[in-house]
Amino acid sequence: SYEGFPLSILEAASFEHPIVAREIPALEGLGIPCATTVDDCARVVLDCLARGDDYDRAVSAARSISESMNDATQAASLAELYGYYA
Repeated sequence: SYEGFPLSILEAASFEHPIVAREIPALEGLGIPCATTVDDCARVVLDCLARGDDYDRAVSAARSISESMNDATQAASLAELYGYYA
């Protein structure tokens, strides 16, 4: 699930910053408020600044990403896939 995933989103998630992004396939199903147009992006950003529903979704998505895509979970996935080598 890391292929094609923007590193800037992982970095923001690691600090639990609210995340707003353009709509791309790598972000589907993560709960991130995504925009497809400039006007839609402006609406989502303004809603986040006003601490509206999109802000709550953006922070919740950041927490979820931070918990599921980090060094420990990646190491565990690689160990499961390839096994431990000593």
